[in-house]
Amino acid sequence: MKFNKNSYYTVVKINDDGSLLLDTGLTVKFRGLKLTSMEKVKRYLKEYVLKKKIFLKFDKSYIASNDSVEAYVYLMKKRFEEYKSTQKESVNLNLREEGQLPS
Repeated sequence: MKFNKNSYYTVVKINDDGSLLLDTGLTVKFRGLKLTSMEKVKRYLKEYVLKKKIFLKFDKSYIASNDSVEAYVYLMKKRFEEYKSTQKESVNLNLREEGQLPS
């Protein structure tokens, strides 16, 4: 398997179907979303997710295949306030707010 459930990955490509290709060669599809407006989705992903670090979250009973996974995708965001903590921003939630449908 090309991922570790507790790691950050870099998005190296946005695929034509709206999935993400990671620096490990793993393909990630968005869990809980049916992507309907590919042009809008790919524009958002290229602007906000491409070349960024992400964290993946899975349903408790989810079993991954060899080269692709369905996951909830979070961007790693740094806050430079008091403790310089790391936050995670949900890409799935942002896409849902952009008008994508729950699957």
